[in-house]
Amino acid sequence: MKNGYENLAELAEVSAQVSLAAAMCTLAIHTRTEVLLYEHAYETPEASRRVLHDAAERMDASAKAYRALAQRLSRRLASATAQREDERFIDRALVGPSVTANSSAAAHTHGRSAVTPATTPTPPAGRRR
Repeated sequence: MKNGYENLAELAEVSAQVSLAAAMCTLAIHTRTEVLLYEHAYETPEASRRVLHDAAERMDASAKAYRALAQRLSRRLASATAQREDERFIDRALVGPSVTANSSAAAHTHGRSAVTPATTPTPPAGRRR
């Protein structure tokens, strides 16, 4: 895909943000539960509500960022023009510097080796006693 490395990096970043927000929510829920269950909990009810509110805000922001990225990539994948552009990009990437002939490149893109049976070395014959 065009800008594949950038898209992958952005996806990793947004996924990490969602993961962090989920961890914050888990911690906030645990802390809030502790405050409600135990008299001598570390935080006050107001502090635990604030932590839970902050975690919910982080989750909302992360979800928006993830949704925006997913929609942008989905639109690109749905576009016929972008698909053709991506196919050309992938073909060029598969034909890297190690392949020089067009026939070799075509063979590599179809999952076959560029080595033909005629050029495949044969194993040496064993000796008979």
